[in-house]
Amino acid sequence: MDIQTAVFAVLSPTTLGSTITVTGIPFQPKALIFWWSGRTGTVDASGLQTHRRGFGFAESTTQRGAVSTQSEFDSAGANCDLGMRQDCVMFDITTAGAIDGIADLDSINSDGFTLIADDAFADQPLIHHWLIGGADISNVDFGLFNEPATATTQDIATGFDMSSGNCGVFFMAEPTGVALPSISVDSRCMFGFAGGVDLGNVVWAGGSDNAANPTNTLSYCRKGQCLANVSNPVASINTRAQVSAWLATGFRLSYSEVTSTARNYFYLAIKGGKWKCDGLTSKTNTTAFTTGGFFEPRGTMFLSAGSPEDADDTPHDTDQWSLGASENGTSNFDNNYSMNATDRDNVATADVSTILERDGNGGCYVHIDPTTGAMDGRMYVTTHRADGFSAVMEDADAAENFVGFISVGVEVWPTVADDLPVRALYANVRR
Repeated sequence: MDIQTAVFAVLSPTTLGSTITVTGIPFQPKALIFWWSGRTGTVDASGLQTHRRGFGFAESTTQRGAVSTQSEFDSAGANCDLGMRQDCVMFDITTAGAIDGIADLDSINSDGFTLIADDAFADQPLIHHWLIGGADISNVDFGLFNEPATATTQDIATGFDMSSGNCGVFFMAEPTGVALPSISVDSRCMFGFAGGVDLGNVVWAGGSDNAANPTNTLSYCRKGQCLANVSNPVASINTRAQVSAWLATGFRLSYSEVTSTARNYFYLAIKGGKWKCDGLTSKTNTTAFTTGGFFEPRGTMFLSAGSPEDADDTPHDTDQWSLGASENGTSNFDNNYSMNATDRDNVATADVSTILERDGNGGCYVHIDPTTGAMDGRMYVTTHRADGFSAVMEDADAAENFVGFISVGVEVWPTVADDLPVRALYANVRR
C-alpha cells in the first residue's frame, strides 16, 4: 500500500506576484493542509506577541480555502478579528481588521507545490504544512457546506464512495455565517477531523470577544465531535456535530446543537489508506510512551486546547490552540512541526502569545503558560511503529492535557522466524 506524507514549513511569499516553491518531496501531494500562528522566524520561538493564526485546505489550485484570526497583544481590552476565504490557502489579518497578505496555491508539482502572493505581505509569516499523497490515495474533495437550521442529519456529497471507512475528513470554520470572503470582529474559529472504520471524531473551538475589557476568551476540545462553534458574545458552545456514517456518496453529519446562523464550513475529504482518529493525554514526566493497536502511521496530526478533555458542551476559560503534525520519515525522518496561539481570559491588558516549533523533535503538541507566554510543555513523536507511534514529552506538562490525533497509514503484517505471515497464523487459529 502506497501512502506518503510530509511535514515541513515555508515562509510566505512577500511582494504581489512573488512565489515560494517547496521541492524535494518524494511524491506529488494530493491533499494539502496549512496552518500558521503569526510567527515569522525559521527557528523555534515562543513568547508574548499578537497572534495571527489560521488554517488552509487544498485539493487543487481552484479547490481551496482558508480561515484566519488575529488577537492583539498588550491592547487595552481585546482587539481581535476573523475571516474566511475561498480564493487562497493562507491569509493574514492586521490588528486594524484589514487584509495583510494573501497566499494562494499556484501549482501542485511532482515533488511539492508553489505558493503565490495575491496580496503583498508586510512580513513573512511561517506556514506549516502537512502533505498527503501516494498511489493509494484514490480520491480527495474540498468543499463548502452550510449548517442546517435544525439539529438533524446532513449528508455531504463528495463525489466518491466513502462507505469502506478507509477515509479521513478535516473541517474548519469561522462562526459568523456571512458571505465569503468574510472579515468580522472577534477571533472565534474551529478546526476538527474524523476518520477510520471505527469513526473517531475530534474537535477544537476557541476565540475572544472583541472590545471586551477584561478579556473574555474560551476554548473547547474533545472527542466525539468534529464540528463545534463558539457563541457571540463568547460564552458557550452553540454548534455540535459528528461524522456519524460513511456513505456511498460521501459522509453523514449528525448535529446535537445548531444556531440560527447558517454557518459556513470548509471540509477536505480523503479516501485511501488506513485512518485512525482518537485522543491521548500528555504526560507530567519525560518517560517515553506508546499509542498503538491500529496500523503503521505514515503521518499523524495532533490538536489540543492545552487542557483536560472538555465535557460535552462545556468549554473552559482561556483560548489556547495547539496544532501539529509528524511524518514517519518518507521524506526525511520523524519530523515534528507545531504551533500554538493563546489568548488569556479575564485580564484588562490582553495577554496573547504564540509558539513556533519545527523540525525533528520540534514538537507535535506544545503548551503555553498564558501569563508569561513561555512554552511549558512539548511532546514529539519519536517513531511510527507497525501498530501506532511512540512519543515523549521533552518538556513535561504541569498537568495531563487532552491531545486529539488523526493518523493515516498502512497495515503492516510482521513475520515470525519461519517467515510465515502472522495473518496466516491467525487464519489457522480461526479454523
